[in-house]
Amino acid sequence: MQRDTLNRRKRFHKLPGKTKHTGERRQLEITARDVAVFKILARYRYLPIDFIWRLLPADIRGTCYKRFQERMGELHHQDYLNRPRAQRRSENAKSRPLIYELGSQGKAECRARGIEIYPRLSDRQQFPHDLMACMVMAYIEIACAETQGLQLVTWEDILEHPATPEVLRASKHPLSIPKIPIRLNGTSVSAKRDSRPFGIRGYGDGGNHYAFCSTGIEADCSNEPLRPSDITARANIEAKLRGYLYIEEEKVYQTHFGFPNNLDFFITTSKRRMRNIMQLFSDLTGGKGADHVLFAYLPNMNSVETAPEPNAEFFLQNFERVGHPPFNIINELHAALQKGAA
Repeated sequence: MQRDTLNRRKRFHKLPGKTKHTGERRQLEITARDVAVFKILARYRYLPIDFIWRLLPADIRGTCYKRFQERMGELHHQDYLNRPRAQRRSENAKSRPLIYELGSQGKAECRARGIEIYPRLSDRQQFPHDLMACMVMAYIEIACAETQGLQLVTWEDILEHPATPEVLRASKHPLSIPKIPIRLNGTSVSAKRDSRPFGIRGYGDGGNHYAFCSTGIEADCSNEPLRPSDITARANIEAKLRGYLYIEEEKVYQTHFGFPNNLDFFITTSKRRMRNIMQLFSDLTGGKGADHVLFAYLPNMNSVETAPEPNAEFFLQNFERVGHPPFNIINELHAALQKGAA
């Protein structure tokens, strides 16, 4: 068994999972909570263990977090779960909550139970970026689950909604937004997002409801230039912001997805980075900004700051906007419901 300098078992080391006497693999009896964990990681490729715990249904979560940690370790050693090696590169890797993904056995269990494993949205495998996108969407799900009057409208819900264009449901690539006819220094302006489209539905006292829709979130790990370069055709922030503006101006969210409205969530890694991007957006729009583009920041895994904790407050915060007052989802839904009732 591998040990560290203090003779503690290394937290990323996987045990062989075999019995001492027979050398055969120990058999785990898969529980309802285990299956719930598999479902969560089938939706979110990577998540810290405390986020997984928070997302578990209350009726099967249990009350002992330590025992849950031990069970996750057992599932890891039996190949139901993996602890991605990339998390070791974080400066606070030894102190932050462990990050998990489905292992080979976990994927097999999902297939056997008919649980859909969401495919990757990007061909590029960038662990900090993918983790950040998963955490942002987990924050949204947590807020909707724990806030009275809020409901998350999933991509599956959208596909089943009668307002969704039939051509979208029949498409082999429904997430592929039509190509944007704009180029910057030889780089195409992309409409790709870091999550699937979703909606947030708010309910009033009388049962009336209103929903804000989103074509997806953007997770920025501060590794892309703000503007296009004359030297290389790298992806850049200006191209993404111009994509946001095009989708709004041409109402692509309506023609492609059938959405009545659209919110774009741009999440980056620091307040300074967020302010720089907002200034760029202000420059692009002549100071007018846009009421549908929302900004916030969340430290990523490579930050020396304390690892972000799962809570409902992240999504319920005031999101910054350029040229418009901050956006608060609860306040905006309440205002829309009041307007509808008038």
